[in-house]
Amino acid sequence: MQWRIQPLDSQSVTGWLGALDRDLRASGLGHAEAPPENWTESIVGGPHHMGTTRMSREPRTGVVDADCRVHSVSNLYLAGSSLFTTSGHANPTFTILTLALRLARTLRTLLEH
Repeated sequence: MQWRIQPLDSQSVTGWLGALDRDLRASGLGHAEAPPENWTESIVGGPHHMGTTRMSREPRTGVVDADCRVHSVSNLYLAGSSLFTTSGHANPTFTILTLALRLARTLRTLLEH
């Protein structure tokens, strides 16, 4: 897997920091300092096990389908960041929770029928 900072990533961070700085200054609460010019060179990935049981429509390109069901086992479901098809540098908690909630709805529907 390859991970690279794209121009849009850098623009998003610096744009967000600029907006935060503007609002902090306007409210008199302080200011936000801009990152150093070469800040993207010091970013490293975290220890998240993302993509090891990748979600995909086809078994040849992934382990689980869109319902988090393992392609080769009809009653085995997975949840977590291992389902991600791509990953970034930030914590994956909200995406993991969203996938887990979606899986919970799927399983509840299956159990109710």
